[in-house]
Amino acid sequence: MDILLNILIIAVIAVICLAAFSGMGSGLAFASRWSDLADRYQTKQKPPDGLAGFQFGMVGLVPYNGLLKVGVAEGGLYVASSVFLWPSHPPLFIPWCEIRSVKKVDNLLYRAYLLTVGSPQVGTLLLPRGSLASAKEMLDVKLE
Repeated sequence: MDILLNILIIAVIAVICLAAFSGMGSGLAFASRWSDLADRYQTKQKPPDGLAGFQFGMVGLVPYNGLLKVGVAEGGLYVASSVFLWPSHPPLFIPWCEIRSVKKVDNLLYRAYLLTVGSPQVGTLLLPRGSLASAKEMLDVKLE
């Protein structure tokens, strides 16, 4: 009887933890507007070759430090979150024509591009320049 009670308690705690984690992921998706981006740019396509993992960046005003994967493809930009956030953060593929403006951001901590996505604006992405090096020509055209 004690064993069954212990198993039940562990199961209840596991369900509560999963629900809390799911709620936090959904809250992040809402606050960062990832869910808005996903409504327009969600993809099921395979990530491009040369996908850079564990990238630091921001989606909207929410930092995703070390949780982003960024890839450059001929048709656009592939952005995905860590596997742990996938239920509320599906992978995105943003065509180059949907990136409206690009600004260089330089400070003591990092060098990045600030991308404005969609027209009307759907969201913003702050991504390290190193992970977008192969897209430099595409981004420089839209540089402000």
